[in-house]
Amino acid sequence: MRPLLPAAIAIAVLCAASSAGAGEPLELGGLELELTLTEVSGLYFSSEAYQNQAAVSLSPRFLAGRRFFEGKWAEPLTLSAELSVEAELMGNDSSFRGTSFASPALFRSSPEQLPLLSASGQVEGTGRRAVISDLTLAASHEKLALVPGAELKVSSDLKVVLPTSTASQVAGLWAAPSASVGLGRELGPLGLGASFRAVKYFFGSTVAKVAPLEAPFVLNGREEQPYRPASSGVANPSHGFTTSLGVELELPRELSLSAEYSLVHTWAYPLEVCAVDGVPTADVCRDGSAVGFVQKVGQRDDHSFYLEVGWKPAEWASLALGLSTYRPVRADTLELTNPFIHVSPYNYSTVYLSLKLSAAELASAIKAR
Repeated sequence: MRPLLPAAIAIAVLCAASSAGAGEPLELGGLELELTLTEVSGLYFSSEAYQNQAAVSLSPRFLAGRRFFEGKWAEPLTLSAELSVEAELMGNDSSFRGTSFASPALFRSSPEQLPLLSASGQVEGTGRRAVISDLTLAASHEKLALVPGAELKVSSDLKVVLPTSTASQVAGLWAAPSASVGLGRELGPLGLGASFRAVKYFFGSTVAKVAPLEAPFVLNGREEQPYRPASSGVANPSHGFTTSLGVELELPRELSLSAEYSLVHTWAYPLEVCAVDGVPTADVCRDGSAVGFVQKVGQRDDHSFYLEVGWKPAEWASLALGLSTYRPVRADTLELTNPFIHVSPYNYSTVYLSLKLSAAELASAIKAR
């Protein structure tokens, strides 16, 4: 229960801040709550490979800048949190019963969580149960500066991912802080953006642990002790960098079209143990690198792409239909992969439909009526 404590503290701080000065024009004292319902479907419809899942995401936000620094440089400052609960509706998604890959559509707002899933693996499930994601806390500023002459808006944010998911707790994650800086420019209805994010992962161990089997078992009438491996053999991620390029186009009738491409580089911790049990002369750190399949500090390169059509029928509600892809930059043959769409049992590409509701905007609409 200890990983849930920061979430309770954050929510308490947000509620306390919103209650102060409630008589000001700012709706709900600057406190906003966004609820997002998402349904994700794989594109590969063969048996034993199709996946479909639903998620509910809660994102409380506090407009601290507008609440306390209106008209000043810190006015765009926003404090936020995000937590989601996912449920498998159909299929064989890795979040519930495997160790391969989870849908990228559910982690678009926090891409630094994807290396946790890819590198650390997942906990195998026993059925279509609900899975809680990691908690993300963030402080963002949408307009740190304005580049003169170029009309470029500089933005930045600080985030920290806390291990509220079972997978991160099993892997030994303590926290994953990150910082980003972005550039944006608007050309009429067209918006262009680029960002760079650096993340550092803190784990209790460099290699993901495994829970030992304590109870002995009977084999051919004899009581045997089960084998207890020291670790899973999977190195935890150490640090990483993400570079993103995005574009958004405002269309008539409250429609919008957006796309983004990201390149994700992740480096794993070096191996703690280089010897192989039962083979006294084997040294995977020394001999493995000679044949090219083991690195002292393993590097993983992935890229992601999403294309989304949005519709905002009201200020407090918006719909989105999108295509999301996340896969390694190079295939097993070392050839560059297609980042836009890939239909296969790996489910690198998925389609999603989401509905986002805003409590503050809804309160404003009701007040106006």
